[in-house]
Amino acid sequence: MKMMTPIDGMKDNTGNVFIRISDDKNQIYDYRYILRQAGFEFNKRSGDKSFYEKKTNEKDGREWELYCKKEKLRCDVIPEQFTRSADYRKDFFKVAKPAVEAKYRCAYCGRKFTYKNITVDHIIPVNQMQYSKKARKLAKKFGIENVNDTKNLVAACRSCNSKKGIKMGSWVYKGIIGKSETLWKIRMGARWTFATVAALFIVTEFMKLTTFGHMMVSALLK
Repeated sequence: MKMMTPIDGMKDNTGNVFIRISDDKNQIYDYRYILRQAGFEFNKRSGDKSFYEKKTNEKDGREWELYCKKEKLRCDVIPEQFTRSADYRKDFFKVAKPAVEAKYRCAYCGRKFTYKNITVDHIIPVNQMQYSKKARKLAKKFGIENVNDTKNLVAACRSCNSKKGIKMGSWVYKGIIGKSETLWKIRMGARWTFATVAALFIVTEFMKLTTFGHMMVSALLK
């Protein structure tokens, strides 16, 4: 499996990286003592996705890459700016304003929720930024250098957040566009206008049919 390099697709602004070592077969258990002595912590995941991880510098990361290549282990060296921060939700609400009446609008479906019932989603998913060159290039296109940049964060309802998961595609553009409250107002206004015109058309046609039916009945009764 091809290994990512510490700087792959974007410049590392901090010099700090996270090393993740696994083997996709759960035989990493045989290396537990070596890795723990080196400062790695075990990160248990479902299936065969568990790994050992530690935060270090880029030079150390490159040395571990060489070691893992020799031992036939998988080594992912991920720049710190591509990892989820502990404060990203707090940072988002420092700049995000409620759409109306202390409610935040989901960038994907447009529904509004209170602070307690809204989630904060990474438009370009953290997982994609960590492992995908395509995701990093797309982020750079939108001026996003850090996965936790508020430009990459949106309010999202639990349902949309769950459906999106680590998907990209149209979800990314929905998120970017959905950040604009002005565009949502224009969209809602257009929907109201269309609904009004459609209702008037239906009423008018119904009146025409009713009038025509009345005239036919009157003609038959004469």
